[in-house]
Amino acid sequence: MKTRRFTAVAFAGLITCSIGFASAGPAEPETPDPNMMRNPLLRAFLADREPREKIEGQFGRPEDCRNAVMRELLGATDEQWQQIEPKFSELEAVRERTRAIVGSWVAGASFGGGSGSSHRGSRNGASGGYNDSRRVRRNDHTLPRRRTVPPRSPQPPAGANYSSLGPWRPSQGPPSAKVTPGERLCGELLDLIDRADASSEEIRQRMAQLAAYRRKAAEEVKQAKEALRQVVTRRQEAALILMGYLD
Repeated sequence: MKTRRFTAVAFAGLITCSIGFASAGPAEPETPDPNMMRNPLLRAFLADREPREKIEGQFGRPEDCRNAVMRELLGATDEQWQQIEPKFSELEAVRERTRAIVGSWVAGASFGGGSGSSHRGSRNGASGGYNDSRRVRRNDHTLPRRRTVPPRSPQPPAGANYSSLGPWRPSQGPPSAKVTPGERLCGELLDLIDRADASSEEIRQRMAQLAAYRRKAAEEVKQAKEALRQVVTRRQEAALILMGYLD
């Protein structure tokens, strides 16, 4: 029972590391899978703000929290973690720097694409955008659910045709947010789509550039995954597969 409780709390802690820090994150965290929420310990943890804040307060950076919880979830010894941590951190870094996708938003709501930890359209497909309501208690249905629509670019490209329904551009994030080369390509393609005078050939060429970037990025992620796979046990590999870190 003690092991089961610790595992549930550790897994909940991993969720907390993803959504609880003040770093740029999804506007509204994705609700955990219903099957996960059948666990009363996990459900109670997510509903109670105090233990979540205790976990957050122990670490200065979200990646430190993530790594500590991941180690517990994998049941790694000190010796094992010395091998696993560099590979796991490298995988996360590769996924972050090769992100090449944009989210979408419509009149007050934002939705992410897939792929990419994010943080704009997050790697788990969570909502894009930025919001201060992440700390609202999940079990308090009396509070309004706030969403923030990212501000539009102050000076849209000439000929752009914006509407209330459309994509979220990387340039619409906070100044501190890092824009990856892939996101920059996405933004350039979006600008072409919005330009009434853009030719099909221009769009085709930019599509080809984005496709080539994504193929290269996918290969980098694949190599990072295989490097991580080489230093974990079979049980740890299975756990990482279930959590989506390995295929």
